[in-house]
Amino acid sequence: MIAQSNPYVLMMMNISPEVVDQQEEKLKKFKEMENVDEEQITRTIHENWGKWLKSYENRLFLETQAVKMETEEESKESETIVKTRFDSLQQLQDFRVKRMNATNPVYILRNYMAEEVIKKAEKEDFSGVNNLLELLFNPFEVNDKTYEGKEYTKLPPKWAAEICVSCSS
Repeated sequence: MIAQSNPYVLMMMNISPEVVDQQEEKLKKFKEMENVDEEQITRTIHENWGKWLKSYENRLFLETQAVKMETEEESKESETIVKTRFDSLQQLQDFRVKRMNATNPVYILRNYMAEEVIKKAEKEDFSGVNNLLELLFNPFEVNDKTYEGKEYTKLPPKWAAEICVSCSS
């Protein structure tokens, strides 16, 4: 492997040997895929989705079993990995929604958002910058008090598809 044969060159380039090994492994897998026919790819995709769906089905089963369990001891006895007991399916659903909302931000900075607030700022109106900053400081909370808070939860405007950003922008 390159990472082991040229450690000093990699150090000078500030590249870890592990990263090189990972990239070589990806390249190896890519070369293996070049010889795979479409039918084999389709079969592999179906197998992988089937495994994922089975795993998800098992997870849902364990979660719904948590509703029925009376104690954590009972959970251990049934060999499930359930650490929380729920009194109802609604409580379970509320927990899942809360967890998803805590993991998936409402606001993610996009090019068109920056473009809008930059245009305002160029006209000496910094309200957009301040509002966008407020949203990005609390990206998991819906904030519809401002134009930005309302608009940035929607799909991007059509004109946003025309924005072209490069490294030198």
